[in-house]
Amino acid sequence: MNASSLTPEAWQQFQALVPWFVNDTLAPEDRRRVAHLLSISARCRVELYEVIALADCVRGQTPTCDSSAGLDRLMKMV
Repeated sequence: MNASSLTPEAWQQFQALVPWFVNDTLAPEDRRRVAHLLSISARCRVELYEVIALADCVRGQTPTCDSSAGLDRLMKMV
């Protein structure tokens, strides 16, 4: 595969792996695969930046649910 051609299968595989790449939980072989795709594809690099931005957004959010909601539901079951 060269820089100008990213197969649909490679793109799909990249999309499946990139969230785990961002949170650093990929196996070494998959990490190398993602790094290779990043090195040859601008499309993959753009996707990586979007996933990083989304992860940063999620990390920065404060939970909005009532912290006692889960306990109340559990107590009704008991």
